[in-house]
Amino acid sequence: MSLLWWHYLFMVGIGAGGGFLCGVFGIGGGILAVPAMVLLLNFGQHQAQGTSLAMIVVTAAVGATHYGRNRDVDWGAALALVAGSVLWVVIGASLAQRTDAVWLRLAFAVFIGGIAAAMVPRADPRLFSPVLGAFLLVMGARLLLR
Repeated sequence: MSLLWWHYLFMVGIGAGGGFLCGVFGIGGGILAVPAMVLLLNFGQHQAQGTSLAMIVVTAAVGATHYGRNRDVDWGAALALVAGSVLWVVIGASLAQRTDAVWLRLAFAVFIGGIAAAMVPRADPRLFSPVLGAFLLVMGARLLLR
């Protein structure tokens, strides 16, 4: 895929949004970056997911370091979560690589739509999470309609 200079500028904006969500909500930013790359930059689903995972490595490390400085990281729990996830991320990535992009995009859309549907009714209306939930519903619907 050949990208123009403004695509890279746009990706900096996507990264900024992902970084903000990572810092505020403790998510990796991929929930924003993957749909944005697929819908706005015409990335393939597999390429968007792989690119997002590469972005998340650095973003999560920086965020965890910041939270850690404030003693808001349970490092024992983090290590246990890593131990439980390492094998399964390899299995999940292998499965995704063997899944047709159309079905993978559908599964991703259902996943983020389900998260949004669960978040919206439980959200405290004084918080930002209803906006994120609504955004995820819209992005999920848009991915389904692509």
